[in-house]
Amino acid sequence: MSSPHPSVTPSDLGEHPELAVLEILDTALGMVKLAIIAAHPELTDADPAAVPSIIEVLAAEHVLIAVDTLRRVTATYRAIIKTDARWLQLSLRDVHDDPF
Repeated sequence: MSSPHPSVTPSDLGEHPELAVLEILDTALGMVKLAIIAAHPELTDADPAAVPSIIEVLAAEHVLIAVDTLRRVTATYRAIIKTDARWLQLSLRDVHDDPF
């Protein structure tokens, strides 16, 4: 779950205003995860390889997976936009030059 204090500064928002919405989204996704686990505590003890037999629990598990995925993707986006763009352009150019 995210910290109670936002990880963005006014300066960050001046350069990347989308960080405000990403901060709200991260908090909301954290709450979704807590609510799903509260409604289905069996998911915390479940064998990751086991498929739930109740459709509601299966759907809840899929929500948790989607939440984790979206949080990872948005964290990657945050890291990228805070990185010096010159280094990103160099590394992306190298990827495109690779014949494989």
